[in-house]
Amino acid sequence: MEEAIAAEAMSTHLMGDPDTVASGLLRLQQRTAADELMISTRVHSFDARIESLTLVAQAWGTATARGAPSIN
Repeated sequence: MEEAIAAEAMSTHLMGDPDTVASGLLRLQQRTAADELMISTRVHSFDARIESLTLVAQAWGTATARGAPSIN
């Protein structure tokens, strides 16, 4: 039971390289039919956060260019 609770809690957490995160965001959007996603990142510095979010945004643009819906 504890494993199921942990799995549910982590079902919206995405970790990995930008392409992995973008693919996970696409699956999350499709699973929830969300028209908006909020993304946060836990890194030590402001510059690292900007870099992380920029990489995901670039990967998301590539993912949506492959025919996935765009989330604005």
